[in-house]
Amino acid sequence: FAEDPLVGLSPPEAPPQYPLTQKVAQELKAIIFPVPEHLRADPAPAPAPAAPWWRGAAAAPETTNGPLTEARCAQLCALARSAAAPDARTGALTLLGDASSDLGRAPAASALALALQSALFADDARVREEALRTAAKCGLVEVARSVRGDDVNVRREAARLLAAGAFGDDDIFRNDHGSRRTFQKVAALASALRDKSIDEPGLVGQLEKALLKTGVRHERLLEAPLDRCLERHPSAAVRAAAATTAGALGCCECLRRLWLVQPAHDATLDDVVRVRVAAVDGLARNGSSTAIRELAAADDLEEVRRVAYAWLARLDDAEGLAERGLGDAVPSLRAAAAGLLADVLLRRAENDAPTWQWRADAFPRPPPPSLEDAPRRLDASSADGFEPAASALIQAAQHDAEENVRGAAVESLGRLRCVPGVAVGLEDASEASRLRAVELLEELSGDEAAAALERALDDPSTEVRRRATDALGLLRDPRDALSRVAVRDADPGVRERTAFLLGELKRPQALVETSLADPLYASVRAAAASSIGGLAAQAKEGDADAAAALDGLPLRQLLASRLGDADRSVRGAAAKALDVVEGGSWATIVRGDVNDVTRIHHAPGARATAVLVSLLCDAAEVDDRVAAAVALGGRNYDGAIPPLVVDALCACCAARGSLPASLRVAFFDALGALLVPA
Repeated sequence: FAEDPLVGLSPPEAPPQYPLTQKVAQELKAIIFPVPEHLRADPAPAPAPAAPWWRGAAAAPETTNGPLTEARCAQLCALARSAAAPDARTGALTLLGDASSDLGRAPAASALALALQSALFADDARVREEALRTAAKCGLVEVARSVRGDDVNVRREAARLLAAGAFGDDDIFRNDHGSRRTFQKVAALASALRDKSIDEPGLVGQLEKALLKTGVRHERLLEAPLDRCLERHPSAAVRAAAATTAGALGCCECLRRLWLVQPAHDATLDDVVRVRVAAVDGLARNGSSTAIRELAAADDLEEVRRVAYAWLARLDDAEGLAERGLGDAVPSLRAAAAGLLADVLLRRAENDAPTWQWRADAFPRPPPPSLEDAPRRLDASSADGFEPAASALIQAAQHDAEENVRGAAVESLGRLRCVPGVAVGLEDASEASRLRAVELLEELSGDEAAAALERALDDPSTEVRRRATDALGLLRDPRDALSRVAVRDADPGVRERTAFLLGELKRPQALVETSLADPLYASVRAAAASSIGGLAAQAKEGDADAAAALDGLPLRQLLASRLGDADRSVRGAAAKALDVVEGGSWATIVRGDVNDVTRIHHAPGARATAVLVSLLCDAAEVDDRVAAAVALGGRNYDGAIPPLVVDALCACCAARGSLPASLRVAFFDALGALLVPA
C-alpha cells in the first residue's frame, strides 16, 4: 500500500482498528480519479440499492456505485485522519461530507468528528479546507471554532462558510442541544470576527441571528462579541455591519464607543464616514436622540453630522436641531437644519404626535418606517415646542453670517406661517433675501402680512419696492398704503404700477388726487387716465362697486384738462378715457401724435380752444406749441375772440427771453392774425 499514492499510510499513524484492503483503495481511487467516459468498458448494470448501514450489516458492494456501508465509512474516516497523500485525505473527506445525511447516531459519526479534528491540523491547506467544508455539511460548528494556524486561506474559508450560514442548526449526531450549539456558533463567529485578516461582513449578520437565537437580552452580554470587532477590525464593511447589528440588538453604549473611536492612520474618509453613519443609524433605531445630539456636536465630519441632523428630525427632536443644527460650523448644515426644524414642527401640527416613536419592547429593534413628507405650509403656532423653535429660527434669520442660512431660516418661518419671523427678512442686507421675504409675505396674506409689507415700500431697492407694491395690490391694500406710494416713490415705474393697482382696487379718488396730477412723470399721469377709463367702462357694464367709486367725481372736467397735457401719451390716454365717460369721439382727434394740434384746430367748440391754449403754454414739444400758436391765430371763433386766447399769447410774448426764436415769431404772428397790437 505504501507504493500507492492514494493510500500512502505510514505505519506509525495507521489505525489498527480500521485495516484497509486493496479493494477499498481501488474503489476510492476510482471515485476520486474517474476514468473518462469514452475510455470505459460497457458499464455493468447498476446493483439494487443496499439498505442503509445503520439498519443492519451489509455486505461490501462489488462496485463503487453503491451506498457507503458502516465499514466503508469507518475506513474513510481512518483514511481522512491518517493518509499520507493529501489527495487521499481530501477525497475521503469529500465522500464523507456528501454522505453526512446518512451518518446519524453511529460510531462512524464519532470517528468522523475525530477525523475532522485531525484533518484541521494537517500540513496541507487543501486538506484543512476540505475538512472545514465537510464539517459545515455535517453541522459541526465546533470544528470551525477550532481553526488555528498561520494559513490565512484556511481561516478565510472557515469565515466564508460561517458567513454563508453553511453550518446549519443541526449536526450529524442529531443531539437535542440547541442552546449549546447556538453558543458554540456565537463563539465561532466571534473568533472569526477577531481575525483582522478576514473581511466577511456576512459574519456579523450570522452573529446577529445566533445572538437572537440565544434569547439573551442583557446589553452587556450582547455587545461582548461585538466590541472588539467594532473598534479594532480594519475592514470598514465589517465595522459598519457590526454597528447595524449593535443597533438591532440595542447595544447603544457599544455604538457610542464606536462613534468616538479614533480611526486608523491609514483609514480613508469614505470608510470612516461609512462606519460612523452606520453607528448613527443604529442609535436612531433605538431612539437615542440625546446620544445622537451629543455625538454630532463632537463629530468632525460634515457628512456624518448631516445624517445625524436628519435622524434628529425623524426622531422629532426639535430642541436638538435648534441647539446643534442651527449652531453648526458649516453653513450648508445650518441651512439644512432650518428646513428640518420646520419639518418637525409641521408634522407635529398636522398629526399632533411625534414623527416616529421607537418601541423599547421590540427585539430586535425594528428599523423606522419610511418618512412621510411634511406639509408644504401650515399654521404651526399651536405645535408643541413652536415658540423656542421659532425663536431660534428668527435668531438665525437675523444674525447668521451666511446669506443662504438666513434665507433658509426665513423660508422655514414662512412654511410655519410665522409672519413676524418672515418680516425679519425685510431687513436683510441681501436684496435677493428681501425679495424672497416679500414673496413669502404675499403668500401668507392677511392684515399682519400687509402691515409688514408696508415696511418694504421704503426699501432702497427699486425692485423690492415694486414687488412690495404688487404684493399689496394682491392683498387688497387694507391700510391704503398705495396712495402714499403714488406720490412719494422716486421710481416712475413704481408710481406707474401703483396707478394701475389703484384702478384695480377701484380707488379713483386716490387716482385723481395723486397719480393723475403727478408733477414729475407723464407715464404715471397716462396710467392714471387709463385706470379711470377702465373703471368707467366697468361701471357702464354694470359693476356696482366701480359705479359707486366713481360717483361724485368730476371726471369730465378732470379728463378734459388732461387733453392739453404737456405729454402726448397723456393726451392720448385722457382722450380715450373721456370718450368712455361721455361717449364722445375725442380719441379720433387726440391720438397722442405729432398731428394732434392740427386735428384739434379743426375741432369746433370752446373745449378745443381751451385745449389749444393749454398746448400753447405747456406742451413739451416746441413744434406743438408753434402749431398751437398758428391754430389759435387762424381759428374761427364765431364772434369775439376769447380773452383767454389773447392773454395766453401776450403772456408767451412777454417771456420772449427764454423762448426759441421760432416760437416767439409764431406768437407774434398769431397776435397779428388776431389784429392785437403787440
